[in-house]
Amino acid sequence: DAARYLEEEFGEGPVGAPEQALIEGLMRGYGPREGSIDAGELGFRARRIMWERVGVIRSEEGLRDAIDELWEALESLDGARIRGPGDLVALKEAENTLLASLAIAHSALERRESRGSHFRLDHPEERPDWVKAVRVRYRDGEMSCEVISIN
Repeated sequence: DAARYLEEEFGEGPVGAPEQALIEGLMRGYGPREGSIDAGELGFRARRIMWERVGVIRSEEGLRDAIDELWEALESLDGARIRGPGDLVALKEAENTLLASLAIAHSALERRESRGSHFRLDHPEERPDWVKAVRVRYRDGEMSCEVISIN
């Protein structure tokens, strides 16, 4: 799939290993750039935020703080340095980690109950009327949630 994407996006087929072709294509797309941000550090920052504020015990305040911090980290990726393939891989991994973290945090904020092992300090009871799924979408730089009844 990555090789097909490269061919469609950049008009070139893979040269050598598909992973190498993907990296080369992405490097052309992003280009080397100087920056003060280490993308790998942002990935670690996302993990810390998730552990501290979106873990098993949650609250609305903590979830909102997490969302703000995660957005800030995602926006700072524009200032990440890319000196070679390793930096580019770190940037894409950090971006994916931050987007997944934001989706989880938004979903957790939307679910106003405790369920399973996830406990909301501000909503300690499990609610039978909340047997629902939360669909999170990321479009045009924004997350949106849709609550879907599953019964």
